Amino acid sequence: MAGKPRIPAAPYADTALDALGPGRLVSGSDRPVCRPPPTAPNEHLSTAERNEIFAQTVQRVYRLHTP
Repeated sequence: MAGKPRIPAAPYADTALDALGPGRLVSGSDRPVCRPPPTAPNEHLSTAERNEIFAQTVQRVYRLHTP
């Protein structure tokens, strides 16, 4: 991976968010194993969208229940 240019994901994520909505998006990562932390590509998301994408959708899809 070293030496490869990083492709900003924000334009692709914005397109997916507009097309699908936060209830059909899930975020995944292999960080910190392979890459440094991202530079806040989700700063323009509302708190509700961020919670849904990064937690609630996964919990609903995989039927995970939090105590």
